[in-house]
Amino acid sequence: MYLLIVLLPLLGSSVAGAFGRFLGSEGTAIVTTTCVSFSSILSLTAFYEVALGASACYIKIAPWILSEMFDASWGFFGNFAFWLGSVSVFFTSYYSFRLLFLTFLAPTLSFGRDILRCHDAPILQAIPLIFLAFGSMGVGYLAK
Repeated sequence: MYLLIVLLPLLGSSVAGAFGRFLGSEGTAIVTTTCVSFSSILSLTAFYEVALGASACYIKIAPWILSEMFDASWGFFGNFAFWLGSVSVFFTSYYSFRLLFLTFLAPTLSFGRDILRCHDAPILQAIPLIFLAFGSMGVGYLAK
């Protein structure tokens, strides 16, 4: 069950990438959404078992030496939610750094004519943003 949490989204994206032309846009959306949904249900079950139930889990991935009582294998031992959370934090920080780098530090990939046509938001969009800004400053002042 624990390996399915990680492998189901990978399976869904692999099927969508390999057979996306045959499945179409709706078929790939159904496949990926179903795999991610089952993964989230399994992760809630795993969270209940490991975090709330305090049960240790050992996941045996691949044995590479198995001789009598000696067993050398790759696996996870302990709190699986910790390792899964650590991996997700790593990927989140990687993509956040990539987003900031490509947005502010990398050279632009746009054409000059597109840059010259850029403009600020119209006033009808700016008014709600101004109200939200004053509201967040007020809440920040009161919560201080």
